[in-house]
Amino acid sequence: MGRNDLKRNDFEKYKDAYTEKSMSELDVQKMKNRIEQAKQEKKAEQEKQAVAQKTNQRNTARKWYAVAAAAAIIIAVPNLSPKAAYAMEKIPVLGNLFRIVTFRDYTYEDEKHSADVHVPEIQVETEQITDLQVKENVIKSSAQINEKIKELAEEKIAAFEKEKDGEGFHDLQITSEVMGTTDGYFTLKLVCFEAMASGYEEHHYFTIDLETGKELKLKDMFWENTDYIHAISENIKEQMKAQMAEDENKIYWIDSDMPEMDFQEITEDTEFYINEDGKLVISFNEYEVAPGYMGCVEFVINSEAVDNMKKPVAATMANVMQAQVGNKEISLENITEYDQILEKLPAGTWYAQVQLETAKHPILLVSENVYDNGDGTMASIYADLFAYNEEGKIVKYGTLESTGTAYPLAASENFLFQAGNHHVSKVYVGEDYSAMLTKEDAVETFDKDGNAYYYYFSIDDGYAGAVEDESRLYGLFDEMAAAEVISFTEKK
Repeated sequence: MGRNDLKRNDFEKYKDAYTEKSMSELDVQKMKNRIEQAKQEKKAEQEKQAVAQKTNQRNTARKWYAVAAAAAIIIAVPNLSPKAAYAMEKIPVLGNLFRIVTFRDYTYEDEKHSADVHVPEIQVETEQITDLQVKENVIKSSAQINEKIKELAEEKIAAFEKEKDGEGFHDLQITSEVMGTTDGYFTLKLVCFEAMASGYEEHHYFTIDLETGKELKLKDMFWENTDYIHAISENIKEQMKAQMAEDENKIYWIDSDMPEMDFQEITEDTEFYINEDGKLVISFNEYEVAPGYMGCVEFVINSEAVDNMKKPVAATMANVMQAQVGNKEISLENITEYDQILEKLPAGTWYAQVQLETAKHPILLVSENVYDNGDGTMASIYADLFAYNEEGKIVKYGTLESTGTAYPLAASENFLFQAGNHHVSKVYVGEDYSAMLTKEDAVETFDKDGNAYYYYFSIDDGYAGAVEDESRLYGLFDEMAAAEVISFTEKK
């Protein structure tokens, strides 16, 4: 039996199971066990978050400055642009102004039905936001998200109320969690689990851009005239094929003899969030792109797939508590020497120290993968960046990433460079703000007809948008070519 036949049989099986009106007692017990397990996991997660919150409160004796994304307010450190420095003073600190409260609890249980629903609501302490436009955006976006959540929950509760008067089994659970993502975004995840003939789970993500106060849409992350939907969809298909080739137990609906059921492409409304590395993650609910036993599946989008399409982030705020380096999690609490980080890294990790004129102290770059640049230099296209903050502690500022060995990470006297085939970015470390700042960024994009468009970002000029030609892009490429390729050393 071929994979396509297996897929057809699996789909029909799960489709029949989902529409079947009866369940065995064993299936019922399994379903109830799953719900109870989810409850216990949620309780443990809440306890973990409470401990983390107390720890953060004890360790937040430092300044946090929200920094604008390219499509919003553009900022720079003082001494680079007085106008931009003034704009920065007006940016509110939004990250700690959000809180989640329970808007409604709904519970029910009898021999055949159970419901455990906790409808969350986003609340914001808007009185602390001084920028009137940002305040207006926050009020509007949080209200809109709350309304979406309420409508979704009420719809599912109404369906449950109708089903519980029937003969079948029906269980419903709705929970939520605040995602531990980047400092630039606040993301609320809503989990909806239903069980009738079989279990069905949905994940919904609601993200607010902390610099603008607006709800983040997928299209907001990309330049105009870019076919990001096609690019992301093709990358997802590549990942699907690779996963199925590596694991026969994984099945996705793609390239089958049932083309009407195959995954074609995402939409502007496809669920997504930004992970801790600042990467885009596309999320699909059960049965959307795979059989139900695969659960809700996620795909981290390859940076190279959208290299010249994404808008640059003006600044990546530093993580002062912990950092992820490859598969290794490192505690950053009270670390004041680079040797303390290197001691925690496994043998075979590569590192480099770079001194920039724009930073008071050296910068540490850590990478898991390097290659010979042809001149004996062990270069890399991906590295985590560590540096000192204003308190003299070492923090993770983010990651540098080029999208091909033709563009190894490089450094000039003042800046670090990362690039791709049609994109180059110049960044530096703002120790006074604990942020990795984008000095300049330029890209060349193409629409479906092959027409070229050019976009440019400058932190000094406070500009982010379309430009007439490729001169700024080529100018930055020339600067990168003149910079020195960063040489990495292996930890023994």
